[in-house]
Amino acid sequence: MADKHFVVQGATCQCNFGGSPDRLKISANDRDYINDVDGSAKPIASNKDIGQPLEAKTFGTCSITRSSCSPAITQWQGFYEKVTLTNGGKILTESSKAICSVSGSPCISITFHGQSAAVNSTHFDNVEVETLTALNPMAPKPANNKEIPKVKSITGKIASRTPSLEVSSGTSIPVLTARMNESMVFSVKDYYNPAKADKEKVSWKIYKGHSFEAEAMSFAETGPELQMNFDAAGKYRVMAYGTAGTDTKCTIDVTVAINKLKNDIEIGSGMGRLVGKDYRVRRGVPVNIAARYEITPALPAERQLVTMQVTDSQGNIIAAGEQGEDTITFTPANGAAAYKVIVSMDGQVITRDLTSEGNGVVAIKSNPAAEVVRPGTSMSFQVTEMTYFTQLQEFETTGIKWQLNGKDVGIGQSITLSGDHFTREGNYVVEAYVMKADAWDAKKGVPSSRDQKDDCRFAVKKNEITGIKVESGGTKWVVGKRYTLEAQTLMPYQALLDGPVTWSPAGSHSTKATGIYATKKGKVVVTATLNGKTKSLEADADMAEVTTWYFGDKDSVYKPKAGWNETLKIVITCPPAAGETVNVHILEADRTNFNYIKEIPNCKFDANGVLHADLNTNDLKPALSKLYFEGDEYDVLFAIQSQPNGIQFANMKTVAANGKTFLFPQKQSNLRGSELGKYVYISKAKEVVSVNFFDSTNYPAYKVYKYGEKIKIRGQTRNLAGDELTLQVWHNGYKQEDKMVMELHGKPDDKELLEVELDTGKLKSGNKKIDDGLRSYFVIIKEKNGDSFKFPKEVADANTFNPKNVSFYQHVKLSDAAADNLNKMAKDIAPAVLGEALEKTENKTGCPRCNENITPAMLKKVFKEADDATLKTVADTYNKYMREIGMNTCWNKAHFFAQVSVESGPKLHMQGGESFNYYWKELDDHFPPFRTPEGQQKAELWGRPVQKPAIPGVTKENEKNIANYIYGPDAAKGKELGNTGANDGWNFRGKGLIQLTGRTAYEYANTYTKRENADIITNPDLVVSDVKIAVLSSMAFWKWKGLQEKSNGQTAVNPISIKVGKNVVKSNGSDAYSEKKEAFDKNTSVLFKVKECTYGLVPDGDNNRYKIDVDAFKYELVQKNDASKQYQFDVYVGGKLTATIVRNVNAKKLLPFPDTGPNWGRFGGRDGGDDNYSDPKVAAATLGFLYSLPKNNYTGMLYFNDMSASDQRNLGHKGHVHGDDIDFRYPGSTAEAGEVLWSKAMLSYANEEKFVEALENILSIAGKWGFNTNYAYKSGIKGTKNAAFSVHQNHFHIGLR
Repeated sequence: MADKHFVVQGATCQCNFGGSPDRLKISANDRDYINDVDGSAKPIASNKDIGQPLEAKTFGTCSITRSSCSPAITQWQGFYEKVTLTNGGKILTESSKAICSVSGSPCISITFHGQSAAVNSTHFDNVEVETLTALNPMAPKPANNKEIPKVKSITGKIASRTPSLEVSSGTSIPVLTARMNESMVFSVKDYYNPAKADKEKVSWKIYKGHSFEAEAMSFAETGPELQMNFDAAGKYRVMAYGTAGTDTKCTIDVTVAINKLKNDIEIGSGMGRLVGKDYRVRRGVPVNIAARYEITPALPAERQLVTMQVTDSQGNIIAAGEQGEDTITFTPANGAAAYKVIVSMDGQVITRDLTSEGNGVVAIKSNPAAEVVRPGTSMSFQVTEMTYFTQLQEFETTGIKWQLNGKDVGIGQSITLSGDHFTREGNYVVEAYVMKADAWDAKKGVPSSRDQKDDCRFAVKKNEITGIKVESGGTKWVVGKRYTLEAQTLMPYQALLDGPVTWSPAGSHSTKATGIYATKKGKVVVTATLNGKTKSLEADADMAEVTTWYFGDKDSVYKPKAGWNETLKIVITCPPAAGETVNVHILEADRTNFNYIKEIPNCKFDANGVLHADLNTNDLKPALSKLYFEGDEYDVLFAIQSQPNGIQFANMKTVAANGKTFLFPQKQSNLRGSELGKYVYISKAKEVVSVNFFDSTNYPAYKVYKYGEKIKIRGQTRNLAGDELTLQVWHNGYKQEDKMVMELHGKPDDKELLEVELDTGKLKSGNKKIDDGLRSYFVIIKEKNGDSFKFPKEVADANTFNPKNVSFYQHVKLSDAAADNLNKMAKDIAPAVLGEALEKTENKTGCPRCNENITPAMLKKVFKEADDATLKTVADTYNKYMREIGMNTCWNKAHFFAQVSVESGPKLHMQGGESFNYYWKELDDHFPPFRTPEGQQKAELWGRPVQKPAIPGVTKENEKNIANYIYGPDAAKGKELGNTGANDGWNFRGKGLIQLTGRTAYEYANTYTKRENADIITNPDLVVSDVKIAVLSSMAFWKWKGLQEKSNGQTAVNPISIKVGKNVVKSNGSDAYSEKKEAFDKNTSVLFKVKECTYGLVPDGDNNRYKIDVDAFKYELVQKNDASKQYQFDVYVGGKLTATIVRNVNAKKLLPFPDTGPNWGRFGGRDGGDDNYSDPKVAAATLGFLYSLPKNNYTGMLYFNDMSASDQRNLGHKGHVHGDDIDFRYPGSTAEAGEVLWSKAMLSYANEEKFVEALENILSIAGKWGFNTNYAYKSGIKGTKNAAFSVHQNHFHIGLR
């Protein structure tokens, strides 16, 4: 019997042999009812209704008897047999038919069942709830494979309103206000099991009151929609459910009332306003006033009950409306006056006092908009805002008066004052007003202290110099280096109006002076004068310090020996010399003299102060051959010639050759990477100059490695280019004889570099005991087809090798079992490079996926539009370095690629560098240096002149100017970023996957990128142009910021985003932080399975463990281990383990409390993002408190913010230091941005009393868990210290002390 209604009183019947229908009138049942508009008149029909259970007792003319019908029902067929009514009858359905004694056949059928869903007070008085629940609709639904619906949310809608009114259920119960008999539709909005839910089995309950304790009626399995109306005023609660009435969140409260006036009125736009509690209306302008209703829009019948009138202060009626008019119009006098509005509706009277006011000036603007102008400057002023700016009346316009320094100078909306008004220097104020001027203090003869938007204040002065700035530099000068200076002026300099600028030392007559330099060490003073006002710049001059000076190979690695036809690199590093040009001279040193060989002219230091010049040794051969001696080896050096007025270098000595003197470093240094004052020795001898081992990360291979590591053997040679060499790999037997185990072969390239890979997996013996022990290997190099040894030097010099007589060579050390422990023991004495990791961080505990390599296919799910080659490079680079940097965890992978996905987009586009294409007026919004008068001038000079379009935009040269101004060495941000060079702001601007910014960050990342032969200090754009370097530099940045540790176990994304960079609000209204959170929550955290990650978990039994019994309000530390940082919290509800939370404490013995849970979340993002740290004991109590709320009459969400900071710093208010305090938003609040005050949270409840009741319930539960230091906004709240604090108007505080 699918989808058939039950038949009730009033159902329509029709006889096959009759001419008209009749309606059922039930007499056999006075106990069982179906819900309807009139519950007492809707008894259920049954097979007991026989005879003449009809209202008219006739179906018209009977075609059988051909006379008036007089039916006599003897029996019903097709009734519902599964339920028996109180009278013993079976229920009739739409399919039931009756047998009439006249025809003897089932000729009477049901054409309308008689039901209409509605509820009134009679139902609650007359219906037995249990019976009703069982009977309505009583018919079981057809069997299917679907589940009982789990209702998540519902809506309530009144469609007859314009616009329609709709509310949705949520954490707090919404209230729908309706008229009596107004039709409403309640619908299921969402399910927890939408795909499997049998939606036809949704049931509904209606409570007579805003409470679950009230009397209720049930509509069992009526489906996902319920149409209702109520005929009696009162409060009701509507709930949908799929189980036994337990889905209490799916609830909407209904208040049925007679429409009334609100205690308020509405004034037409631009005609009046509400100031505090005072209504004000606009003088001399018609004002429309409308009544306001509790239920809107009002019905015509409701409006018909309304009358309105306006009286003056004497009680005289100024305007009166007809009965049924709920708007009224009157015109206030054009002068001070008071009025009263009276609105009546069916005995209810609302009165409101009105005060008339003139249309006042709110704001003006000036042109030019400047704080300082020159004497004689013409200026215009215009009113930009008035109290009422719509339909400005002529009398209001002529009523606007203007004053200049307290004297009237005109009327109207705008005014222009000629330069004759501003001939004298001084302070001026121009004000527009209607009633009273207050911008000028007549007694003191100066502008008043009241600086408001309706006046413009400015000074009239001659232009003057405010300061002197060094273009592309600071006040640390180098002797002999030329500088360009620029004078900053009070106003943009105009030579015709301002006159010449005088510089000392003498130079230009404009604001820019070029070629200024210091002639000696010490202080240098430069002055500039304009209109008799002088400013000076004081600089400290010193010599330029050289940090490297050597010959290098093709990769600029120091090379002490070279052969013929070999290209060397001359390398000088001197940051203060950036941009300078010098001539380099090649000399040869014999025992007593220096011989001049060759000049290399016009060698330029790049922007970072590094000079590179190529030199082929064959170019030196003719000059070297002409020397009076002919040696086997030439000692060659390079020097530069001193220029009296040129840049002067520090710590240099002079050497003489060819009648001239040259400069060469006084001291030599052999420090790797900082070689200084080094020669190169050129010879025809064939030789391996040096050999070094590098591991798979391109790092010097000094550690102990596991078998399988790929070792790169890198050798410098001379005169061996193209020759086949044999590299013999020997096992060092220690006290036993050494044995050769492998031969490799290779050829030096034309740059005399030899690179051969050693696969250590091929050295494995296969014997576990041997391979687990420590074994060492060294290399001997010889000619392939000869007996000539080339390396090591002592072997090459003797040209013989005795395996029994080897004490030590550079070794490759291998061990499968002991590598990690041996490296830890060697850590403190191992060679180190500043900023580099001394060991790879291998994640040994917990999660098996942490150490798994990422794949291009994984990354394709994040970067859907990136090409395959790019994804492979990204994956390979990340996999290569993740262990060393400590990013080999699921959490690091998820957070890192979530950040990159927003920074670089779905195409994985490498950021071409931070853009400075800004509209000039917006520069000060982003960068503080542009907020000064000088900065404003620079902004106008360099920034985009128009806001739109943004293309073609700022020139590249001006982008450089902006970058170097805001990030330069003299700017606060530049100092913070470690920028020291004149162009560092531009060179080290944000670039790469995650925008790497500043010299310090680049220097740190450079310690890693150099292993890939990429020096990003010398060539910063490699961060953009090379995918591998982009990834590696971003990973280095990640470690530099400590994010490889902060990411682990971190569910919140904002703390990571804050460390990566500032938030950016986009044109579509979204922001970078929100997009990164979404990327992590919905994509990368799922891809890398962070919820399943067990990183850092210690074996069971080794940690600290709390057992939390929610039912008993009890928590207990059942397992303690002082040596462990890990705490495990097991939450038991109803005797069953419901949740396990694991957290590690930090050095302050605090742990991060979970940001989210089944009924809690976070709000806000203040205090650096790490303010959710708790004492472990308090964390246990807090978890118990939160998990116990749903069992104790609070089913909503709670949102917390402050606990304590991870470092116990002051968060700006008392407490919240030791991890024993928590701030929660009030019940009924959401996680929305900004504040949710007591007054707003209260709106989620019927009234403040109900709101306080909910709050006190929450506090009483907190008290059961030991929270005894509790505060709220108002006093008298149970469970608090009974003290009111205004600081708590947006949250309540609980503390466990």
